[in-house]
Amino acid sequence: MRSATTHELSAMLFLIAVLVGPVAVIGCGEDTQATAGSGGSGGSGGTAGTGGTAGTGGTAGSGGTAGTGGTAGTGGTAGTGGTGPINQPPTAKLTAYPLLGEVPRTVDFDASGSTDPDGDSLRYSWKILGGGDPVVTTTPDWSHRFDQAGDYDVLLTVFDTHDASAIAPAAMSFAPPALTNVDFEEASGGLPVGWSTGEWRHDSEFAWEPNAGRGGSAGVRITTDSATPNDAWWYQPVQLTPNTPYNLSGWIRGENITEGGAGANLGLLNTYTKSRSAGSTGTFGWWQLWITFETDAQGLVPGAAGPIDPSIAARLGFWASTVSGTAWYDDLNLTADDFAPPLSSKHLSFNLERIDLARATPETLDRWLRHLDASYEAYTDLVGDVPYGGELQRVLSVRQYPGGWAVAGNPIRWMQEYIGTEIGRVHSDDDWSFGILHEISHAFDLDYRWVFQGEFSANFKLYYVVTTLNGRVRFAGTLYEGIALRDPYEQIHQEAVATNSYNWNAMTFRFILLAEQLGWDTFQQTYRAFLALESADVPTTPSDKLEAFLDELSAQSGTDVETLIPAVELSWMRANV
Repeated sequence: MRSATTHELSAMLFLIAVLVGPVAVIGCGEDTQATAGSGGSGGSGGTAGTGGTAGTGGTAGSGGTAGTGGTAGTGGTAGTGGTGPINQPPTAKLTAYPLLGEVPRTVDFDASGSTDPDGDSLRYSWKILGGGDPVVTTTPDWSHRFDQAGDYDVLLTVFDTHDASAIAPAAMSFAPPALTNVDFEEASGGLPVGWSTGEWRHDSEFAWEPNAGRGGSAGVRITTDSATPNDAWWYQPVQLTPNTPYNLSGWIRGENITEGGAGANLGLLNTYTKSRSAGSTGTFGWWQLWITFETDAQGLVPGAAGPIDPSIAARLGFWASTVSGTAWYDDLNLTADDFAPPLSSKHLSFNLERIDLARATPETLDRWLRHLDASYEAYTDLVGDVPYGGELQRVLSVRQYPGGWAVAGNPIRWMQEYIGTEIGRVHSDDDWSFGILHEISHAFDLDYRWVFQGEFSANFKLYYVVTTLNGRVRFAGTLYEGIALRDPYEQIHQEAVATNSYNWNAMTFRFILLAEQLGWDTFQQTYRAFLALESADVPTTPSDKLEAFLDELSAQSGTDVETLIPAVELSWMRANV
């Protein structure tokens, strides 16, 4: 077989170079001395050409490897020139929340929208301009608390693995604290600076006392004689950031405060917002009270007759609840800094505290929001309309007792002491949260035109959502998935029948059976028939709504629904709506 000549091999390598890029030309030894191939043309930082092989007895070409008996040449030298992959810089994207407010305020920075076209891993440098050395992280999030009022500029620099970079800025401005002299230490003319007094009638005594506060510090007092019960308050107007949740806290102690009334409390003047009365009557030592409230788009709060400018009140008594006794107040605090950035989705927005959201990862919280969005859409599919004109369903963490685990409305008011545990279950169990689904279900009762029993109506619609979407919820301490939620309702119903002691959870199972017999489409049509009623035709009493609902189910299904319900259960419902 004929060996290829040096010219033929060089031609072959040239063809390879055309097809796949520059390569080194290799010297080939013949019976006489061979000529070493020249170094190849590398790209950026090119690769050395490989040496040729000397012929038998020959001398290796430059860069060649000695043939038998030959002498090895020196290593080849990398070729220059040519074109190789060029690194592309990353793109920086930065969001920050909040950008306005009162100090102290923690800002959460998010650079997760930053990308690199080459797929390189990124690192992030966060620099407060004029504020010291930058902070470098390998994750795209960073938080910083601003304690001093002023304007701030933060510069994000994103680096790839080749140190190519891109920048993105954020600017924010923070005002001094809205509530001043919160410890009542500053006084002038015997009164605390920044504070004024008010009362329903002129029968109470107000005093600033330099040693009556916590630990012997200064504090303020209200005393009302038992002969002339009153509603009296210290107050301070404040200017607050729009669309922002706030926590107000303060310390109170009392002596001989009228039992059973509003007691000593904290609140917003000329609103219905106040701290709980439990524990703030009679005689008691220092204890801390909390309230949570939100401002609207103008920074106002909901007053008795519409939005008003907010004033913080330390109060003894309340509207329609005059009391007597003595109360002392100290160390108030008004802050928005407890709250994390809003957790929002297509249909919902949560204002929850950082301490509670920390119980789950961003990934599991995002998963939960997708579940809730799907649930919202399933409720819509069932009843045929959306609440609040399609506005986002908001959920607000509150420190004062709202009347239950959570209370429906917009926002849903969710008692803060329960939230951390529930968020932990969202994270660990993929729990969709029965409680939040229940309050959303209340919202889908719309104007309550078909609601003959509120808790029943919310739970029945919730059952549709969970079984339709194969959701996971905890009922009476046990986690159920999808159709398995039928089991506890069936058990409750069986116990009710056995003991002849009915309740609305037992009736929920009766309606589950109706849905299985008639089909959910019958209920969908029934809800829509109620929505189509003119206002004058909407039943007004719970009894009338029950009868109208049963009649409409019968009309939509072509079945006399009352024949599907045992007489004892039908009688119980009619007696207990």
